[in-house]
Amino acid sequence: MRTRVKVCGLTTVEDALEVAAVGVDAVGLVFYPPSVRALGLDRAQAIRAALPPFVSVVGLFVDASRDTIEQTLAAVSLDCLQFHGEESAQDCGGYGVPYI
Repeated sequence: MRTRVKVCGLTTVEDALEVAAVGVDAVGLVFYPPSVRALGLDRAQAIRAALPPFVSVVGLFVDASRDTIEQTLAAVSLDCLQFHGEESAQDCGGYGVPYI
């Protein structure tokens, strides 16, 4: 199995394009409002739209509500979810995309 590289916490289209240009496999977008790296949906959509199709987009959530995650998925079309709170395995599943 090949090692995959994800760079997390990107906040600008320019940064996302730079890491894509050096060959990362995935970028992580933070959807945790207390974080200084948290994104709104508009900026996340712009980053998603700018990335080449071979770069996966991972959404990072911390104890977010199911509604929040579903709305973000619908707006941004994330490839994978990453959870960093007290979520149970049951909380993490059922979104139609893989999670870590």
